[in-house]
Amino acid sequence: MSADFLIRIAIGGEQAVEQLIERRPDIVWLLLENQSTEGLALASQMRGMQLDAYEAPSWIVALASDTQPSCASSGAEMFDQVLPEPRSQSACVATFLASVAAMPKTNGAPWIQQATEEAMPGFLASRQKLANTIRQAVADGRRTDAARSAHTLAGSPGMHNFESGVSACRYIEHHHATANADELLIRADEIRDLLAHIELR
Repeated sequence: MSADFLIRIAIGGEQAVEQLIERRPDIVWLLLENQSTEGLALASQMRGMQLDAYEAPSWIVALASDTQPSCASSGAEMFDQVLPEPRSQSACVATFLASVAAMPKTNGAPWIQQATEEAMPGFLASRQKLANTIRQAVADGRRTDAARSAHTLAGSPGMHNFESGVSACRYIEHHHATANADELLIRADEIRDLLAHIELR
């Protein structure tokens, strides 16, 4: 697997929902068990949660049993893709690559949904202000203030393709007391530059 991908495994719907809250996944694979509607209910719940959070929807893939594909077909509107359940390591890799290839492509620039800005007027400006606050706090040596603002920014909803910004925020949050000033400034500049070029879609 490519180092560009972080793969997490959830055992059951409750753990899957916890991981969805923690971080929006680009792709979700749901293994549909024979005659069970749990996977359909979980897909519906995920769709609703992301809609409520003004998040771009994850690419949800149903992994259907060869002997019982009826669950996937009956809930087809919930899934972006239906693939056979992989039963070997090579099949898992093939399934992974097929899902990635089918996903809509983005240009990689960070962006915020227009619906988020409409629901929370000034949201984009407030995120850019936070980035400037982090940069100024680091420059002034107010490391605790920088860490607090970085924590807030990293947890902002509805921001996409901002993974590197979140990583920079987490670095400042967790290493503000021990990192040298130059390292903190590099991260603060990265955050500010990303948000200076963020798009509304």
